[in-house]
Amino acid sequence: MRVIEVSEFGGPDVLTVRERPDPEPAAGQVRIDVELVEIIHLDTQLRSGWGQAYFPMRPPWVPGTGVAGTIAAVGDGVPTDRVGEPVIARTGNAGGYAERVAVPLHDVYAMPNGLDPAVATAALHDGVLALSQLAPVPLGRNTRVLVTGAAGAVGYWFVPLAKRAGATVLGAAGGPHKTAAVGELGADQVLDYAADGWTRDIAPVDVVLDGVGGDIGRAAAALLRPGGHLGAYGAASGSFGGAPDRDDVVVHGIDRDVVEADRRELTEAALHLLGTGVVRPRIGQRVPFAEAARAHEAIERRAIVGKSVLVV
Repeated sequence: MRVIEVSEFGGPDVLTVRERPDPEPAAGQVRIDVELVEIIHLDTQLRSGWGQAYFPMRPPWVPGTGVAGTIAAVGDGVPTDRVGEPVIARTGNAGGYAERVAVPLHDVYAMPNGLDPAVATAALHDGVLALSQLAPVPLGRNTRVLVTGAAGAVGYWFVPLAKRAGATVLGAAGGPHKTAAVGELGADQVLDYAADGWTRDIAPVDVVLDGVGGDIGRAAAALLRPGGHLGAYGAASGSFGGAPDRDDVVVHGIDRDVVEADRRELTEAALHLLGTGVVRPRIGQRVPFAEAARAHEAIERRAIVGKSVLVV
């Protein structure tokens, strides 16, 4: 089978197509013939060598955290009638950029009827991350929520879910094509952080959900009222933002132990939101499997609105 391998740390060109033996499912596992591979922004950062303190990856490795496809074989203890079932599955922190994967059955989820498999993969990472970040945050009719990276894959969850809870949502993104998408997504106010002074004249907010970090994240956090909540869940800019000069706000990072403990429940809840149309992710690019480097390059140029997938 073909895999996409990170041969060394570097730019998108280090993504290399390799041949590897098909995986055999162990007891309690299934083998999936992969049709789609989800790409998350973190894939591009780990490929470059960023984040070793959090994710100590060493080349060569096969990136990728989630796939959609069909169960082709089962290991001992798994009913044989699962063969042929369309599913999505989490592959852990690596291993997803492959034509076939073997994963534990507890990391496999039935594909909702009628749902685009590319959209379904959004439950695996984006939905879980969004729901886990929103869980400790007080949302209601009088809540003002600022979402950075609102045109990104996770932003497509935060904006409708905060709106559904009754909050007033300020969606921030960079550049006209992304701010237009945020407006279409339903944000009450759209901010362009590519513009100088983008936070000027913005009234204080109760919640900031920041996946961008850096100067943008810090500028967003500065808008928090005393007692406000900061969900600092990502560093798309290359560094985390946070609120280093604030001791009067509540900061929520990513507790990986809590997320892992609740992952199945969160994923099933995310699939329900997709199946009922509450959340409607935008698939910004579908790229042939062997052209993964092109997909990474577009993400790094900030050219993509929404989610990216590889088509096997």
